[in-house]
Amino acid sequence: MDIIVSGSASQKFKPDEVTINLTFLVHEKTYEKALEEGAKCVDEFIKMALEKLEMSKECFKTSRFYVSEVNRYNPTTQKRVFDGYSFNQYSYIKFDYDVKIVTKFMDLVSSLKNPPNYVLNFNIKDMDRCKNIVLAEAYNKAKEKAEVIALASGKKLIDCLKVDFKPFTEHLISDTSFRNTDFGLGTNMEKTSIGKAKQSLADTLERNFTPEDVCVKETIYCLWTAE
Repeated sequence: MDIIVSGSASQKFKPDEVTINLTFLVHEKTYEKALEEGAKCVDEFIKMALEKLEMSKECFKTSRFYVSEVNRYNPTTQKRVFDGYSFNQYSYIKFDYDVKIVTKFMDLVSSLKNPPNYVLNFNIKDMDRCKNIVLAEAYNKAKEKAEVIALASGKKLIDCLKVDFKPFTEHLISDTSFRNTDFGLGTNMEKTSIGKAKQSLADTLERNFTPEDVCVKETIYCLWTAE
């Protein structure tokens, strides 16, 4: 007798890695000026933030970069008019999760002349290990189902002939994330307000901030034989 059953399992794991996605934006009247000022912003971030975090330049990865013409709509003429050039660079850094490093990062970036926008996401470095743990649990649950069906049929479970499972294509991260604007650390704040905000942020993060666990879910399908 063939028995086909499914097994599902889920388990939560504590995040141990931070990915910070950075966006450098500069708007200038000429292409050359946009490129020059944009490069200065990136260079300042590397020297005044990355190096002070004791991270090498190799940790700073760029996923997209371009300088593009900007056209804005003029309601008076009802036409789009040329309005200079925009420098856009999208980069990211990764490091082991440590709330003190996160706090220091935010402190350093908020002190820059033209800080990048950023979003922090929390994930797990060894996701394969976590998935293997969950898959093993899913398999055991499928076996338990097959044994119950075999017993109810007056038969004995013999062997698992085939296992199918969905490919590991999901990008799994913690649902916890935050960006500089979430804490009012944008580029238009007064310096005195920034100082107070940084201290308040540091106190809040150190005392209360805990990223949500990453939930890993898997389902497998097993073909068993019983006789």
